[in-house]
Amino acid sequence: MPLKPLATLCFGVYLTLTGTSAWTQSAPLLAAPAELSKPANLITPESTADVVQNLVKNYRRILSLQGFSTSANITPPLHQEAVRAGEYLFIENQHLASKLTERLINHDKTKSNSDIDDFLAAINAPNLKDADLFAIRGIATEVAKKAILTPAQGKQLRLTLKNIANAHNKYGQELSTVLSQKAISQAKPERPAWAAYLAEVEQEYPATSLLEELKSNLPTAEQQVTPSDKGTDIITLARKNEWQGLQLEKGQVLITFDDGPHPVYTKEILAILARYKVKAIFFQLGQNLGTVTDGHAELTRNEEVEKEILAAGHAIANHSFTHPFLPKLNQEKVQQEIDKTQALLNLIIPDDAQRTHMFRAPYGARNSMILGEIGERGLRSVLWNVDSLDWSDPVPESIVHRILQELEHAGRGIILMHDIHPKTVIALPMLLDELIKRDYHFVNWDGTNLVPTNRDEAIKENSAPSNAPNNSIDPNLPNTPASPSITPIQVAPIVPANDAKNPDKTQ
Repeated sequence: MPLKPLATLCFGVYLTLTGTSAWTQSAPLLAAPAELSKPANLITPESTADVVQNLVKNYRRILSLQGFSTSANITPPLHQEAVRAGEYLFIENQHLASKLTERLINHDKTKSNSDIDDFLAAINAPNLKDADLFAIRGIATEVAKKAILTPAQGKQLRLTLKNIANAHNKYGQELSTVLSQKAISQAKPERPAWAAYLAEVEQEYPATSLLEELKSNLPTAEQQVTPSDKGTDIITLARKNEWQGLQLEKGQVLITFDDGPHPVYTKEILAILARYKVKAIFFQLGQNLGTVTDGHAELTRNEEVEKEILAAGHAIANHSFTHPFLPKLNQEKVQQEIDKTQALLNLIIPDDAQRTHMFRAPYGARNSMILGEIGERGLRSVLWNVDSLDWSDPVPESIVHRILQELEHAGRGIILMHDIHPKTVIALPMLLDELIKRDYHFVNWDGTNLVPTNRDEAIKENSAPSNAPNNSIDPNLPNTPASPSITPIQVAPIVPANDAKNPDKTQ
């Protein structure tokens, strides 16, 4: 299946997102990050130009760390440290971008357009490279739709979005040949244009220096092994119940999205999933759903998006309230992060089926103390084994290639993506096309089990019946025998704390 030219696809998506039908003027932005998750060294400059400069700086630092994390012969601990340092910078950029976007959208239209003009001047600075514009893509998209602009400002912003689409085409087309191959090689593909840009970034921001600089913001070795006071049985059961992806049968994939819901991009993703008849699990931040004060939970954000997710048959689950490094928090704050979001999910779904009783620790960072809190609440820890890195990689084809490369190696997996990025909206249909073409099969949560997704009505050519026996598998076994069939995965029950010694008893 040939790929469409990315500039056409990308600019089309941006025009859709900035068109009059995509947002209403009252649509809420992502929640302003709570103080609990605020990075310790968060830069809060005054001027728009300073914010843009720091967004680009952090974006470049993230790319340097990403390149280092995927370098040959890197040790697993160093790989994990580099990824988490990059994620920390990404969250810092989310803070900066959220505040700047709100400022630009809500600027005083009656007095001055200086904030908008300053933003346009900053993103068109002559020292910025074409790939640097990816750092402000989401802001530009939101401002183009929601801010009141003069004709000249609107024209200049549309030109910027077109330049971003052209940059996508420039760097994305380097992977077109690789993606057209039947087998995805584990070797790093040749990308001369992107390699030249990345070499400049890595020279400016050496990864080893960044790791030393950011060391104090990451969990220490001691924090990563904080013990639990919940008892050995609960911890053992929580570890046994944890999903990491290899429990699936060969050829099966589960699509998951983190950090939402987003008032626009989640809806775009839902439309794509509906078109392909694919279901997903959305791991959500409580701060994007509402507030919890003195134990009282109130839905104040994105409730309509939640209804759309559930009406489409997808599942939602807990991803903490503010997305902190949980191992850096004390036990009381960890409990708050879990319980506040769970309280909001309880309001959204009064029954248990689609709430899923699942928890994904931010950054995948958990220790015995955190697993104890998860297990005591009857939640299942869910990780992933296929990381799209869509939070750090600005090129949709590269996101798709990485997922396919990891699936080629693992043969199955839980795919981690994020429903808060326009680049993920662009990458998702390309990914689904490739997964279907390569005969991967989707599973979804039905409230009890992970079951095969019936897509026969959507893609007739991929609906050939299987003659394999209808056998179930135990998701707690790390090496489940491969099977050509797509059969329900019988999920081991999650046991509340007072039944931890009797794992055969369901809730």
